[in-house]
Amino acid sequence: MIRPPLAMLALTLPLILTACGDRDPEVQAPEPEPDLRVAVVEAVELGRTTGGWIVSVTAQDPRGVVQDLELEPAGRSGGLVVYDLQAETSETMQARVGQRGRVAIFVPNEDLAGATGVRVEGSQAGATALLPGIPEG
Repeated sequence: MIRPPLAMLALTLPLILTACGDRDPEVQAPEPEPDLRVAVVEAVELGRTTGGWIVSVTAQDPRGVVQDLELEPAGRSGGLVVYDLQAETSETMQARVGQRGRVAIFVPNEDLAGATGVRVEGSQAGATALLPGIPEG
């Protein structure tokens, strides 16, 4: 005669083993998000204006990704305010190989309080501009 706990185990064991078995082979891991950063940030320039600074960036990307550029805040690092230079990609944009692009944004004084400069990152290279009055070191 089978005892009640053994009977329960006999009924649940196939369910447990099925749940732990191979996963559906057609279910694939999600593809990684594409890196939207422009490849090479060539230059960052700062211009003083009322209430803040104009941050101008020149960039180049071998994919031709130089349109619809955006500076996305990426935090602070070593006294620098950091931005990622991003762009949307498309087949038409990729056909224009090696183009340069330029973008500028206004950054209020409050956003740069206590900072020594601004760094803009691309996927392969970034560039930095120091705020005036900060000695280079």
